[in-house]
Amino acid sequence: MISGRQIREARAMLKWDVATLHKRSSVDEGVIRRAENVDGTPSIMLFQAGLIQQAFERAGLRFGRGSGVLGPARDEEA
Repeated sequence: MISGRQIREARAMLKWDVATLHKRSSVDEGVIRRAENVDGTPSIMLFQAGLIQQAFERAGLRFGRGSGVLGPARDEEA
């Protein structure tokens, strides 16, 4: 499951505000804020975390096994 820290980092990398993530993921803004309030596993539904992660992945981000966020792969940038 995506961590609160990863959500914050991914939003910063993409320069998205909470409203933009809401529009792209269909997850309520309050849920996103609650998820971002922790560094580790957020207290949100698994499907909500999945929708958030999918929105970031559609924007080209990847997530490492740890707590990091990776930008697009080199071949995706071209």
